[in-house]
Amino acid sequence: MSVLHKKFFLWGDETEYYYRIIKKNNIPVCTITNSVHYHPSTRFTIKQDWDYASNWKMYFYVRNRYAVLKAKLNFKPFAILHFACFLTAFAGVIIVFQKTDKIKKLQAMISPAFAAFKNSYEASPATVLDMLENLRNRKPLMLSINKYYQKMSRTSTKFTNVINQNSSAA
Repeated sequence: MSVLHKKFFLWGDETEYYYRIIKKNNIPVCTITNSVHYHPSTRFTIKQDWDYASNWKMYFYVRNRYAVLKAKLNFKPFAILHFACFLTAFAGVIIVFQKTDKIKKLQAMISPAFAAFKNSYEASPATVLDMLENLRNRKPLMLSINKYYQKMSRTSTKFTNVINQNSSAA
């Protein structure tokens, strides 16, 4: 059996490895109830408002989740369905419990989700931080959409005026 995949870097590396081992070797799973395991707690909680631009670990959490599901489930469509449910639930947590930057937090989920589907594991903490900083500096999505529609409306009005002028001249 091979070692942990470096590409997972963080979040889910041990879980993906576990599923590969038990699948390949058909090892039964048992629970040792009196064992002790220490794992540092995460700073993210459902109801606590978090800063998307500095929480680069969230990128790896979202991206690696799909790989863990593929390792766990034997049927790829099930992994896709489970990942879609995970993304939907995560988006729901953002919409319901987060108080600030909801749109940007949802946008921050899109990149790792696409990376997961493309099996793209090139991102490093530095590149993720750059991406999040760019997202922080970007105008909110709704403002961009409103500007687009305003521009289209002005263009449409100009076009209508030209047609009306040509119609009245004829």
